[in-house]
Amino acid sequence: MVIDIFPDNIGTVFGVLETFVGLGMMVGPALGGALYQVGGFILPFVVVGAFIICICLPLNAYILPAYEEKVNMAPPLDMLRLLRTPSIFLVSLSIVMSAAIWALLDPILEPYLRDYGLGPQYLGLIFMVIATSYAFFSPIWGAVADKMENTKLLIIAGLVLMALAMLVLGGSPLLPFLPDDLWLIIVCLAVLGMANSLALIPTFENLLNESENSGLSDEISTYALLAGLWATLYSLGEFIGPSVGGALYEYVGFACETTIVAAALLLMAIVMSIYCVCEWWCKRKSRPRDLESTEKTPLLQNSNRRTDIAVRNVSNCIENGPVPDSISRSKSPFLSDNGYSVSKASGELRGSIVVST
Repeated sequence: MVIDIFPDNIGTVFGVLETFVGLGMMVGPALGGALYQVGGFILPFVVVGAFIICICLPLNAYILPAYEEKVNMAPPLDMLRLLRTPSIFLVSLSIVMSAAIWALLDPILEPYLRDYGLGPQYLGLIFMVIATSYAFFSPIWGAVADKMENTKLLIIAGLVLMALAMLVLGGSPLLPFLPDDLWLIIVCLAVLGMANSLALIPTFENLLNESENSGLSDEISTYALLAGLWATLYSLGEFIGPSVGGALYEYVGFACETTIVAAALLLMAIVMSIYCVCEWWCKRKSRPRDLESTEKTPLLQNSNRRTDIAVRNVSNCIENGPVPDSISRSKSPFLSDNGYSVSKASGELRGSIVVST
């Protein structure tokens, strides 16, 4: 519904919505911890459930505008057709990877930070860094995406920045000269949140543009299909992240795991860059040539040449004698239906040619 109301500012609207996602991730752990201290395990769930029932449902029912247009549900085959499109498949992979990076840190960052002797309250603040950065930069990247023609460039930049942040965050063996300082980890988390929003915010607008290029209609059913696809991909990433992240942490450790993840992000960025270059080259090769030089000019030149020939033939006939019957009845495309007429007046031959336009 939001996309249908603001069709020209999809990136900005999506960025603002993701800002509230970041705010929820900032407030959620702190609020949940406080409620847990007050009333135990059950109290956070009771408070959140009551908030949804008493506040969120009335807001959706009475404040949000009603949508009266008849919605034609998109068939399931449309989603399969979308995923078979190379550009949509690559963007879908970037959504999964971006969500997986966020969720991957949940089970492994806290054990890694124990070596710094931090208490629970400080650990909570460090986890808020990535959410704060994500919430702050999301509307900025959304506004930038609205002004760009090819938003895949933003996704590529986000993937590269996330890869660099992961390398530094884990103290990769490829970078043995890095200092093992807490401030560097905090900076890396801030960059990771910024890069995650950079890679994630343009994806929905990109999916929408590519789906329209694939033949789907620009209507509310397409928006619903893409929203469901985006949410499915994001949830898949949130499932893969902790599962793979926990297993890798047990077998190879934090530093090697972040290096492997960074390599996967760089590989994804390289593949998408190659696709963008190929896409640009194909569009450049298939771009129609200048009509004036390829179609209009030859046509006008041919028209003038044929007209000159017709005029010379008529002039020769007038000078050499009576006009042959075959010429007088010719239906040249450059002469009118009357052809031409020759009249004799005041002892002079006057030839008149009516050229059709």
